[in-house]
Amino acid sequence: FHMKLAGKRIGYGSADARGRHPGQISFQRIERPHPIVESFQNTNWIKGSSWIVPITADGPPILTYIPKCPWYPVEATFPDPDHTDIKSAVARDNGKSKLVYFAEDIEATYLRTGGDDLGDLVTNALHWMIGDNWPIRVEGHGLVETYGWETEVGYAVHLINYTNPNFRTTGSRQMYPVGDQKVRLTLPDLKPIKKATLLHSGQPLAFRQTGNLVEFTIPNLVDYEAA
Repeated sequence: FHMKLAGKRIGYGSADARGRHPGQISFQRIERPHPIVESFQNTNWIKGSSWIVPITADGPPILTYIPKCPWYPVEATFPDPDHTDIKSAVARDNGKSKLVYFAEDIEATYLRTGGDDLGDLVTNALHWMIGDNWPIRVEGHGLVETYGWETEVGYAVHLINYTNPNFRTTGSRQMYPVGDQKVRLTLPDLKPIKKATLLHSGQPLAFRQTGNLVEFTIPNLVDYEAA
């Protein structure tokens, strides 16, 4: 089938004459320095995604789309063309307001392929937009999902351990503990925290509060814990 957007037509279907298949990844070319690409060193290209919706935007591009090319044979694998003016990422900085738009499905492709370039690109964009305003920071090993809530009685921080070789399959056969997780929580006010508890294990939690900064360690995370 074909899509026609922003005056450009992109076709998908069976393999074409050069061996390209639907779902195959493309590439992105770094066109200029920007915080969302500053972690990529000594290269002009990073991994792209499987799909793109062409967009138009004012200003010089940060990343541009490089069409899909064959994966093999290795000695004959090269992008053609190796440069386009199709923007795959747009960033806007309006003081306290920051915006990043990705024209490709990079999160879905990251989930399917595990490509570090795409995961780093999303992380870099979040870091640039958030700046130093981090309500929650967690340091530790493993793949851990973290989220927090402000409740009527206080605050709740949830950690889920996804570290597992079967992470993307339907089930987990075994849990893999990831050790201590150091948490730093920045509160919206200076009210003192009176008590902290690990809700899953039912144990009291030692913590330190300095102003609106609260620090504590969740010991030896196995599957799930909430403070």
